[in-house]
Amino acid sequence: MVRNGFWERDSGGLRGPGPRAPGPWSDRGTLKSPNESLLVPSSRGAIVYAGGPAERVRLSISAPDGTMTLYDLKPRFQGLLRPLVRRLAAAGTTANQVTVLAAFGSLALGLWLLLAPGRVAWFLVPAWLLVRMACNAVDGMLAREHGQASRLGAYLNELGDVVSDAALYLPFALLPGLPAAWVVAIVVLAGVSELAGVLGLVAGASRRYDGPLGKSDRALLFGLLGLWAGSGWPFPRWLGWALAAVAGLLAWTIVRRVRAGLREARGKDASSTAGGEAELEASHASPG
Repeated sequence: MVRNGFWERDSGGLRGPGPRAPGPWSDRGTLKSPNESLLVPSSRGAIVYAGGPAERVRLSISAPDGTMTLYDLKPRFQGLLRPLVRRLAAAGTTANQVTVLAAFGSLALGLWLLLAPGRVAWFLVPAWLLVRMACNAVDGMLAREHGQASRLGAYLNELGDVVSDAALYLPFALLPGLPAAWVVAIVVLAGVSELAGVLGLVAGASRRYDGPLGKSDRALLFGLLGLWAGSGWPFPRWLGWALAAVAGLLAWTIVRRVRAGLREARGKDASSTAGGEAELEASHASPG
């Protein structure tokens, strides 16, 4: 059912003015228009198309497979930033400018950590990761909600994330008490996991964000490590095993993204084949 432009959840799934997608869905989201809307399942839950692709609104819901990551909190985070985004758009700020700013900020802090590390620099890591997360949300909303989406922006977004991760996280390999090999392995696997997500588009699926260890989860991990390093406390011996476990979770994330992308692409192929056969049958059944 729909009440004041909301999609409501019931025992049969999520209902709205367009086709119903099967559950399980765990929340609800606001529509820009209650008319002629379409609810489509995706790797992160669902997307509502209201009046056209330019007005799509992602619901604040969990992924259909039940795997939760910090990425699932992104819609609520975006809601807090939306007034700021409107002001930035009115002032002429572009999504690509925000993306480039976040990348250069990450490179600058990474260079500081590499050349002149100190307690202040390490304490800045969690603070900057939060700012960077806000920038990622802002550039996405500027692109989607203010007509600034571009092919260049897609490249800047994906490449900027991988380069920023490497710049911010590789300096941790130089910290005494942290196993450098595992830090490097995590950075490499993080880049491969993002590549696996993007390749979903090449395979005919959507950009995959499947967990269990996404970009926001990695930011939380290294933010905590930055706080620990800034405090001057020695790293515990068990942290090496913890980092090994993180590397394992990243490897599993890569596998899940590849599997989910292939499954989604096969589903689309099957739907296209079924649609073509139905169209052919209808043409044969029509008179004349």
